[in-house]
Amino acid sequence: MFFGRKQPERKNLVVYTAIFGGYDQLQEPLTRSVNCDYICFTDDPNLRSDFWTVKLIQEDKLSPARLSRRPKILPHLYLLDYDASLYIDGNLLLIGDVNTYVETYARTSPMLCVKHGERDCVYQEYQACRESQRDDLTVMQNQIERYQREGMPPDLGLIVGSFIYRRHHDPAVIRVMDRWWDEFTSGSQRDQLSFTYSCWKERFHYDLYYANNWSNDYFLWLPHRISGNTINLPYHRERLVGPKARRSAIEKAAAQRTIADRARMPAKFYIDFGQGLAESNVIYIAPDMDGRMATYRLAIPQGTKAIRFDPIEGSQVAIRDLTVTLDEQALDILPANGQRKDGIDWFETTDPQYKIAVSDMGKVLEIALEMQVK
Repeated sequence: MFFGRKQPERKNLVVYTAIFGGYDQLQEPLTRSVNCDYICFTDDPNLRSDFWTVKLIQEDKLSPARLSRRPKILPHLYLLDYDASLYIDGNLLLIGDVNTYVETYARTSPMLCVKHGERDCVYQEYQACRESQRDDLTVMQNQIERYQREGMPPDLGLIVGSFIYRRHHDPAVIRVMDRWWDEFTSGSQRDQLSFTYSCWKERFHYDLYYANNWSNDYFLWLPHRISGNTINLPYHRERLVGPKARRSAIEKAAAQRTIADRARMPAKFYIDFGQGLAESNVIYIAPDMDGRMATYRLAIPQGTKAIRFDPIEGSQVAIRDLTVTLDEQALDILPANGQRKDGIDWFETTDPQYKIAVSDMGKVLEIALEMQVK
């Protein structure tokens, strides 16, 4: 307790990252946000930066992979001088203003996360981790089976754990993070498997940012520094100096993906709440693939008046076998900037679009199609 003097004030916001075991190369953000500090936690005593404040953490009991998660999951123990924090993975390049990000998307909760672009369920993520053998199969199976026995429902949501904003001294956030750390240290090192469970157990709600998980207005995903991957930072800085340049580079990178990859990229759903379309009201939905058929399912936000569906960006396409249902009732929609001929929608533009009117009572929109990328 302080008598006769003020208690030291915390700073508002810090961006921090964690690089352990030489897994990533420290990225220097393209811009420095005002009234914001930048801290890198690491086990490398030789790591230096003119941009980041480097703080050394060394501990023999944990592997580098698990030690890196400790400041990630428990910021309230490491960032005592700050009210709020934005954690970013070491392989993310910050390209946008973090203050704008927080002011725009942190609305009702002391935590803001990025929605996973491909899955919406921990049990689906577990299956994906099994197929790619990302961790010990027995450990993951035991953990997931315990969650099932405890009654955790499916489809509770899934986040991308690489970009997390928190008011980390909030008591509810601390309870969730402490539980997350306990689950992580006793279970799989795939921390996404235990995050949703921890929120469910604590009855905690977090805000969501709906965006492309690899490239958006705020960060760009870069390869980890493993298996011969290298990161050409001068290339990114030269081409991402402003919003238009960033968007141009992102769209060019998307266009250079293989045809198969492009057909599986998340589609964009522009949500019109009666005030027109805006990039701030875009939801990215990755398709469920069954052979060549792609199916997109959108839980329609309350207050939606209309939706624009952009199945792909940067490519001309032909779309066939299109079916659209709203609450399992069939809808007939026409291309907004293409032509339908013999049951096939032809788009000469590289920004194909459909416009969909929805009723106030609409809950779930489902779109299935086969897309041929030119």
